[in-house]
Amino acid sequence: MAGRIHRLVHWVGFAGIALLVVMSVAGAFFGAVSAKEIFNSVPMVVYWLAMVCFLACYLLNPRTLRNPALAAVHLGALLILIGAMLGSDRAHRLAGRLAGRSIPVGGYLMLAEGEQTNRLVDQQGQVIGDLPFNVRLERFWTEYHWSSDGRWELYAVPPADLVDERAINAAPRRIDWAVGQTVAIGGTDAAITVLQYLHQAEPLYDDAGMIVGAAASLESGWPAMEASLDHAGEKITGWFIVRDGKPVRLALPGPTADIQIPPAEQSVELFLVPPTPLPRQHYSDVTILAGDQPAIRKTISINNPMRNDGYYIYQHTFDSSGCRDVSVLMVRSGRGRMLVFFGSAVMLAGLVGRLWFASARLGLRAGRSEGPAPAEKNT
Repeated sequence: MAGRIHRLVHWVGFAGIALLVVMSVAGAFFGAVSAKEIFNSVPMVVYWLAMVCFLACYLLNPRTLRNPALAAVHLGALLILIGAMLGSDRAHRLAGRLAGRSIPVGGYLMLAEGEQTNRLVDQQGQVIGDLPFNVRLERFWTEYHWSSDGRWELYAVPPADLVDERAINAAPRRIDWAVGQTVAIGGTDAAITVLQYLHQAEPLYDDAGMIVGAAASLESGWPAMEASLDHAGEKITGWFIVRDGKPVRLALPGPTADIQIPPAEQSVELFLVPPTPLPRQHYSDVTILAGDQPAIRKTISINNPMRNDGYYIYQHTFDSSGCRDVSVLMVRSGRGRMLVFFGSAVMLAGLVGRLWFASARLGLRAGRSEGPAPAEKNT
């Protein structure tokens, strides 16, 4: 009878784990929002409670307690499950009702420099709760990753009469250029060839004071480019010469922009612009306020959060779509997190112990099956 009950418990446990695997795979296809609703639904709450009871009963079984490694595996799984339940939305709502205040599970803080708030919003900007403390943004900045060669970028804006019906009128086209390579300008029958590119250059002038070209100069901090445009059987050559660090405009065919800019409908306009850097890291200098007094101050980044009153504050991104730059901080509750970490360590130790004991047992059995070595006969 005891053996049947033990096997039944085993099969119930396997069925519960199989159900969890199926729900996890299904949740991955449903998306994060739908999966969150499913795993916090009433049937799943009943499932979580049943799994906790099952693991607790199995852990207290004398047979399990006699095997430390097996007990560690089940104890670790129980701690992980309890920690995950403590960090759920329902647990936070229940804790909030018991405490008589809002205890949000997480959200976002949107702050401009010098602002402070404790109001959390969701991804759509709707208010979802308040933190038990205020956060003030002292300063925000972005660290950029620049290209290794520092080359300026070349853009072309084709005029209306050169753009085919499928193209967007006067939309800038980025040209992936290389010295000596001819590149077609999309949507037109024109092509451009970069003849020279000087990383540091100074303009050259003729006797009349007109710019006629450029020459390399270590004293200059700006580049220059000589380009040739082929269009309608004509080849026109001109120079981009940067003198103030701003984008340079060149209209071809026709003289350079320093002399004359033909109407857009008559030519392809070319622009040499500074290289576009890629954001490498965002930083926010954040202060936690206790009342009106600063309590904690730390510079946080994407992988370097700060912790206060059970909440973790991460640098998420920034928003510059409005009239001012706003740092977006992601806030997550840390309830149950340490239980999950500790449970994972206990479960890992139990699994290692199980494997070690199993291999030691196999080695012992192999030694017994071989038996003692036969004694050598003396002749």
